[in-house]
Amino acid sequence: MSVPYVYEEEAKQLREEEEEADLDDAPEAFIDPIMGHLMENPVKLPSSGQIVDRKTIYQHLLKYTPKGS
Repeated sequence: MSVPYVYEEEAKQLREEEEEADLDDAPEAFIDPIMGHLMENPVKLPSSGQIVDRKTIYQHLLKYTPKGS
């Protein structure tokens, strides 16, 4: 195992722990209802009024929008 790999793994673990701490402290309104993570860029969906993270809805639309629509 190389030294850079060890640091990458340690950094990854620290980021995950920090994200968990942020999630625990966040108000429920800041949690994405689809993915359950802290929203970075919340947007309100025009059809339902639901607020979700922009990245979440973007990925959903890319995956589930029929070609040619």
